[in-house]
Amino acid sequence: MRRGIVVLSVMIMSAISIDVSSADINEGHSDEGLYTIRAQAEPSRPVVGNNTITLTVFDRRTKAKVEGAVIEVTPWMTMHSHGSSKKTRVREKGNGVYAVEDVYFTMEGDWDLLIKIQKNGISDSAILTVRGIKK
Repeated sequence: MRRGIVVLSVMIMSAISIDVSSADINEGHSDEGLYTIRAQAEPSRPVVGNNTITLTVFDRRTKAKVEGAVIEVTPWMTMHSHGSSKKTRVREKGNGVYAVEDVYFTMEGDWDLLIKIQKNGISDSAILTVRGIKK
């Protein structure tokens, strides 16, 4: 039981949260600690429908921006245990910046973005929570 609590605490600490009441850039670390990820939503208040999330990915050890990574992002509404009706598209813009397009929120509420990052055969993941989606 105690081990489960420790694991849950580590998972919670590694999540990145975007509070849609502000347009601030939010930063967090991937689950294995390989990457630092900065996230910003466009529009600054994500809405039900299409949105774009811009991710900037850094090597956590060297602080260098990570280019050439393969990134997959899956919207997931944890409260209702369902995904989105649309598949996201991730476009590398250069200098460690990745535009996650077609982030389609089908309903109001809090959504998680399940992020997988692969570079040089090594994988890591993170959870980005987008809070307070409204129409």
